[in-house]
Order: sequence, then C-alpha cells, then structure tokens
Amino acid sequence: MVDGSPGMSPTGAAEPDGELLGRIVTTATVNGVGTVLETPWLDERHDGSASRLPPRGPLDADPALTTTLLDVRARHSVHGCPVVVAGAVGPRHPCASEPESTVSSVADSYRRRICELAREGVDFISGRRVRTAIAAIGIARAASTARRRSAHSF
Repeated sequence: MVDGSPGMSPTGAAEPDGELLGRIVTTATVNGVGTVLETPWLDERHDGSASRLPPRGPLDADPALTTTLLDVRARHSVHGCPVVVAGAVGPRHPCASEPESTVSSVADSYRRRICELAREGVDFISGRRVRTAIAAIGIARAASTARRRSAHSF
C-alpha cells in the first residue's frame, strides 16, 4: 500500500504529487503486482481537534489529492494488475473509543468523511488502526451507506 503523501525522488529532491507514485505503480505492474493508493488518513483526537498525517488542512477530505491518486490509477494501471484508491479514515475518533459508543453513533460520526471520499471517487474505505469491533462495524456501515466496501486494520 502506498499513501498519497508527496514523495522524494531517489536523489532526495521533492517530486510533484503523482510522479513518484506513478513510478512506483509502473514498477509494481511491470512485475505483475497490484497496488493500493491510499489518501493520508485523518487523525481525529479525543479533544475534538483534527489533523492530517501529514498535515493537509481541515476536517474535510482533500479533493485535489484524491484526484491525483485517481489520475495515477488511470495512467498507470494495466490489465491483470489492479490499481485501487482507498480513502482512509483515522483511528482515533472520540466516539469510536468511548465505552458507551454504539455501532450507530460510530457510523454517524464517520458518515460525513466517508461520503466525501466516496463522492471524490475512491474505490473503498480503509479503516486505519481501528481499536474496537464496534468501531469497525460502525465504519463498515457508514461505508455501506456510501456504497463502498471497507477494509480495517486493528
């Protein structure tokens, strides 16, 4: 899996978004390997503040970055070697870790972010470092509402 953060060239110089990712995807497909390109995930802290890792801006998804990842997929995918774009949701949403959280409350808390990612065109939702089964089910339900599948890491 490759995240969509701006990269560095082999010489250490910063590369425009997409060029390094395009080279990585091309290398993978030449070797018969599929690739998952993932948006940087949103880290929602328990105090209600939010920051992207790496910092990207407000709570809303970054449409320009998602567009870059979709463009890399369109230009570099080949038959038999899938290139998919995953929209990541962060692990630390306050609602997802509270003992009294319900599946419905978690789904409601993630729905806006997941729907934004779906509108931008991601292929599936990636639940990053999900801490509880309730959180995983809530994210999966919110993704289902947006007509996207989800995969989770614990």
